[in-house]
Amino acid sequence: MILYHFCSVDKFKKIIESKVLWLSDLTKSNDTQEVTRTFNNLWKSIKQRLLESDLDTDIVKQEIEILDNQYKIEIMIDQPYGCCFCLNRDVLQQWQEYGDKTRGVVLGIDVDWFSEMKNQMPHPSINIEQAIGYGAVLYHTKELEDGFYKICYEAIKEYNLTAWIMGIRPTFKHYSAFIKNPTFYGEYESRIVYYPNDTHDFRVGSLNITGPIEKPFKHYCLPWTKGNGDKALKVIGLGCNCDLTDKDVKKLLDDAGLVGGFELFKSQCSYRLRQ
Repeated sequence: MILYHFCSVDKFKKIIESKVLWLSDLTKSNDTQEVTRTFNNLWKSIKQRLLESDLDTDIVKQEIEILDNQYKIEIMIDQPYGCCFCLNRDVLQQWQEYGDKTRGVVLGIDVDWFSEMKNQMPHPSINIEQAIGYGAVLYHTKELEDGFYKICYEAIKEYNLTAWIMGIRPTFKHYSAFIKNPTFYGEYESRIVYYPNDTHDFRVGSLNITGPIEKPFKHYCLPWTKGNGDKALKVIGLGCNCDLTDKDVKKLLDDAGLVGGFELFKSQCSYRLRQ
């Protein structure tokens, strides 16, 4: 599966020179509701619906009290690290926000190249294969909320006072790194998410994670090539106002020692730069 990472020309050069993707703290992204939206906004709506349901009110209130306290903790611990992508390779909102206003580059990464990384929503775990995964972002919609309400309702109905640990809290934790404010919908985002743990063997097959690196800010490095043409980078696209030519790109790739075929394309976006 090819996912697309939009960036500036300078960042493109650094990515092909270093041959790594940076997994950085998602809570420091341009969305101030990363992670917290699940435990605040989504939970706020659902707990009100639970109080209005036909469930035992006393049990619901006790579950809400437990989860309110638990979610205050969840927001502060086990922060997810990740790298953000787009499901589509030529999206104006992505070019404007991340691709230097159409002057940048988009990179197509084959996430299936990372053989130990699954299409899953990871969670904190001492097993690195459970602590890393990729998937599409879920935008907070009425349908999403209905699904979470049903999970919470059925858990309380079946487990009563232990519902918070038997189903509700684990579900919210699994999804928290993927639920976003719906106003970001136009980004068509997907992402790789990783929950670091000091016990991890960072070099597992094609994962080969390096980290943590503290400068210029804490991040983990995910190599996308093994050399000799074995690489996850498959596609390179130039923004409609990018100064690089195909010849320039090929020269940069040669200088970086990257061999093998790449699909090169030019954005079809018709965005006009304004002074």
